[in-house]
Amino acid sequence: MALFAKDRIGQSLGLMAAGGVLGAAIAAISVLAVFSNLNNSNGLQSDIGQATGTSEVAFSSSSEPKAGSSGSAQNNYDIANYRDNFEGNLALHAMLQQANKQETLGYFEQTKRIESNNRRHAAERAIVQRLAAMSPKEALTKIEGMSASRHGELVAVVFEQWSQSNLDEAVAHAKSLTDSNRQAAVRGMLDARDDLSEDLRIQIAKQLGNEKLAIDQRDQSTVLNFNEDPGKAFDALVTDNQADVSQLGAFLTVAKAMVDKEGLKALDTIRDSLGFSVVGNAVFLSAMHDSVQSDPHAAFQVASTLSSNNRRVALGAVVNSWVSSDPMAALAAVNTLEAGRLRKGLQETLVSAWAHRDPQDLFDHIESLPENLQDEAEQQAMLAIARTAPTEAVHFLAGLTDDERRMELARAIARNWSETDSYAALEWALSEQYSNERSRHAILSIVLTKLALEDPELALQSALNEPPGRFGRGLEVDVIQTVARFDLDQAIAMLEQVRDGPSKHSAYAHVGRALVSKGEYDRAIRLGQKLSDVGRAAYYSTVISQWAFAEPEYLFDSLDRLPSEELKTQAAINLLLANNRTDALSPEQVEGLSDYVGDGENMLTQIRHLSPGRVVMFDGASESLSGSVGIENEISEVIEVRLQQTLETLEQTLSDAMTDMAIEGAFVGDAVINTKAIEVKKEDDEEEEE
Repeated sequence: MALFAKDRIGQSLGLMAAGGVLGAAIAAISVLAVFSNLNNSNGLQSDIGQATGTSEVAFSSSSEPKAGSSGSAQNNYDIANYRDNFEGNLALHAMLQQANKQETLGYFEQTKRIESNNRRHAAERAIVQRLAAMSPKEALTKIEGMSASRHGELVAVVFEQWSQSNLDEAVAHAKSLTDSNRQAAVRGMLDARDDLSEDLRIQIAKQLGNEKLAIDQRDQSTVLNFNEDPGKAFDALVTDNQADVSQLGAFLTVAKAMVDKEGLKALDTIRDSLGFSVVGNAVFLSAMHDSVQSDPHAAFQVASTLSSNNRRVALGAVVNSWVSSDPMAALAAVNTLEAGRLRKGLQETLVSAWAHRDPQDLFDHIESLPENLQDEAEQQAMLAIARTAPTEAVHFLAGLTDDERRMELARAIARNWSETDSYAALEWALSEQYSNERSRHAILSIVLTKLALEDPELALQSALNEPPGRFGRGLEVDVIQTVARFDLDQAIAMLEQVRDGPSKHSAYAHVGRALVSKGEYDRAIRLGQKLSDVGRAAYYSTVISQWAFAEPEYLFDSLDRLPSEELKTQAAINLLLANNRTDALSPEQVEGLSDYVGDGENMLTQIRHLSPGRVVMFDGASESLSGSVGIENEISEVIEVRLQQTLETLEQTLSDAMTDMAIEGAFVGDAVINTKAIEVKKEDDEEEEE
C-alpha cells in the first residue's frame, strides 16, 4: 500500500508539473484517491463527491491506517495516519491547492481532531497559509480563539503571505492590532520579505513599534556573513548609524571571531572603534576570554604589547582569569613587568581575585609572595572569609594591631553576620573589645540597622543603652531611620523615646523626609510642631526643600496653610530654587512668590537660616525679587557650581572604582560582564608608566 501511495503521489506531481491547471486538478483527485481504501475507525469520512461537490476532510486520531473500501462518492483523506511526514505534507498541500475558501475553512476546523501536536501544527500552518492567500482578514478571524502560543505563530504566517501579495495593505492592517499581534505581524513580514532593503525593513518595523526586531535581524545577517572577514563585519556594525548598545550581542560575536583570526592585536582595533564606552569595555574584555582560557601566558604576552591605553585593562583581565587556574604563574608573569604603577596595580588585582576565589589557598601561600604584598594578601584573605564565614573571621581580630585594618575587618564581619543572624551579631558587637568608643559606635550602627528590620523595639532599646556618638548623635537615629522606610507609624511613635539634642533633631528630620517621600506633606508639617524653636527651623528647612522638588505645585497651593510666616518664606525661596531646575511653576506663580519672599535682604537672611553654617554673599542684595531675578540667578549659579564640583569629584571616584570592577569582575566563569556597571577610565601614558 505504501509503495502504491508513493507511486501515485509521484504521478500526481508529474501531472501538476506537466498539465497546468487541468493537470493540478487531476493530480489532487489522484492524491485523494490514494487514500480511498483507508477506513477511519471513528467513522469520520470525507465526501469528495463530484467535481462540483463540497469536500470534507477527515482527520483521524488513529495511529495506523485501516484497510477498507469506499463507494464511488466517498473517499477518506486521513492525514493523521500518514507514517511519512513528507508524504503527508505533500498530499496536504496538493489538496489545499485545489480547495476553495469554504473548503479550506472546513479543513481548518477538522485539524482539531488530530491528537499529534506536531502533525496538527503542521496542518494548521499550511491551511492558514492557504486561507491567507485567499482572504487574510478571514484567516486572522479564524485563529482568534487559539492559545496564545499558537495564535502568535499563525498571525505571523498570515502576514508572511499577506506581505507578499500586498505589502502596503498588510502594514496598514497591522497597525490596528494589539501589541502582541502586531509584533507577530512584524516578524512574519520581515521573515517573508528579505528581498526588501534594510532601510525599508527597519522603516516598516518602526511604523509598527518594533524597530529592534528589524535591527536584530540585520545584525544577525551581518554576523552570519562574517566568517571570511570578521573585521569587515565589525566595521559594518560600527558604521551603521545604530546605537551600539542595541547591537551588543552582534559586537561580541564578531569581536570574538576577530580575535580568533587576528589574535589579541584585534583588541586595539576594537578599542579604537568603540572607545571607552560601556559597550566598548564590554566587547573589549569579552573578546579576550577564550584566548586567556586556552593560553593565559601567551595572552599575557600579547596584552602587554597593546597600546598604552588598552594595556592595563587587558592585562588586568588576563590576570583575573589566570588566577583561577594558576595564581603563582600569574604572579610570576606580573613580576616580569617593570616596577611602577602598572605592576603594582596588577599585583593588587591578583591578590583580590585570589582572595575572592580561594582565601584559604591565599593564606597558605602568603610566605611565597613578595614581601610588599604579604600584608595586603593577608587582609584580603581575612575580608573574603568575613564575607562567607563571619564567625570564623572574628578570630583574626585579636591578632591585628593596626587599628585601621582591624576596623575594616570588624565592619565586614558586622555587615555579613547581621545578614544571617542579627541577634548573634548584636551579642558579639556588644562584647567585642574596641580600640575606642568611636569604633564601637560604628560597628553597633551597622548591626542595629540590620536588627531594626527584624526586631525594631530591641534595636531601639539597645541603641538607647549606648552613649551618644560624636556630636551628640545617638544610635537610635539609625534605628528610626531604618524603621521609617517600612513603618512610618512605628517610627513616629519611637520619636518619643529619642534623647533631646542632636539625636532628636536628626531623627525627626529622617522621619520628616520619609513622610514627604510618601506624599504625606501635611503630616510632615504637623510633626515639626512638636520640636522646640531651635530644632523646628532646621527640620522645616529639610522637609520644605524636599517638598519643593517633589511636588512644587502642591506646595505652592499650600503656602497659605503653612503655620508661620517664616515657614511660608522658606517655602517660597525653596520653590524659586527648585523651579530654576524644573520649570514646574507658571510665570504667574513665580511672580506670586514675591509676596512671601519680600526684599532681597530678607531673602538672604532666610537663605542663611535655611543653611546654617553657610554664608552666601551677593552684591545688590537689597533689590526686590520681583524687580530683579539677578539674586535668584546668582543663588542658582552658586548651587550649580557647588553641585558640578561635587559631581565631578564623584565621577572621578566612580571612574577609578569602575576600572577595578572591570578588571576584577570581567571573567567570572563564562558570564558576560554586566555592561551597566563598567566605565573604564582612559589613562595617560605617563601615569601608566610611573
